[in-house]
Amino acid sequence: MSSKLFYNVSSLSYLNIDKLHLVEISEDVFDNLENLLKLSMSGITIAQDSVKGNFLRPLSKLSTLDLSHSPTLAKYLLESSAMLRNLRFISELNLMSNNLTTLPNRIMGSLPHIEELNILDNNFHCDQRLVWLGQWIKFETSKFSDPEDIVCYTPQELNGQTISELKTSDFVPATTPLPGLGTSFHAVTFFPTEKPLGPDSMSNEQTVSLAATNTQFIALTVSVSVFIVLAAIAFVVFHICRQTRCLDYNRSTVINHPPPVNFFISNEENAPVPPPPRLTREDRCSVTSQTSRDITSEEQGVKVYTWSG
Repeated sequence: MSSKLFYNVSSLSYLNIDKLHLVEISEDVFDNLENLLKLSMSGITIAQDSVKGNFLRPLSKLSTLDLSHSPTLAKYLLESSAMLRNLRFISELNLMSNNLTTLPNRIMGSLPHIEELNILDNNFHCDQRLVWLGQWIKFETSKFSDPEDIVCYTPQELNGQTISELKTSDFVPATTPLPGLGTSFHAVTFFPTEKPLGPDSMSNEQTVSLAATNTQFIALTVSVSVFIVLAAIAFVVFHICRQTRCLDYNRSTVINHPPPVNFFISNEENAPVPPPPRLTREDRCSVTSQTSRDITSEEQGVKVYTWSG
């Protein structure tokens, strides 16, 4: 397919170029197809060295890619880190019947939005490099087409056995490099999750969980500290208000309700007998006691006798 073959059909959303024998796929063959959502390249035959560059790069909205029965394209895709990065928005990927003997575990992180992955009818060699695939299928079964039919092809003792049902010890040691997909593999540990696993979360689950726990603990500590400070402020305000109310009440009592004073007005002959005088303040060691006193009006010829009640 020549350069910019589809340049004048930028509104195209679905492209089917199945069952073709191609001489070359140029890097810019899909230029200007930024609206393409589905691409089917099933049954393509082409020489390995005739695929040029990252031909998926312009397809930023691509959600469905079918490379079934196209072993050269499937191998090229899985070996290219740049091509795998273009799968980040893919929800459906078909790699069925491509004579694949293994899968690089980096494909898992390249498909954060995958909903259906078809890897049926391949020749998987079940050595330690495929332990991660068995775990992935087991924990996210719904993402795979017919997961119970994803089986081992070799070694002979595991032929036909479902990969996701194998124990880690069942996988044979990886003693020889497998042709076609490189030899770079890393151990992957899986943890059950209710949410789809993103590109980074699977290999870093424990770190993420620890960070989340620390964040929750810090948030709880801050909340408790704020509550304690607010409670202390409320207590101090309440205590001050209470003391103020008590002081106001005492002042009001003294001003509005003074001790009763009895007055008797008479001439001097029949003046009433005053009550016994109270002890003086010095005698009682008091500063608030009142003593009886005599108010005399000489001009009126009467005497006013008063004493505290």
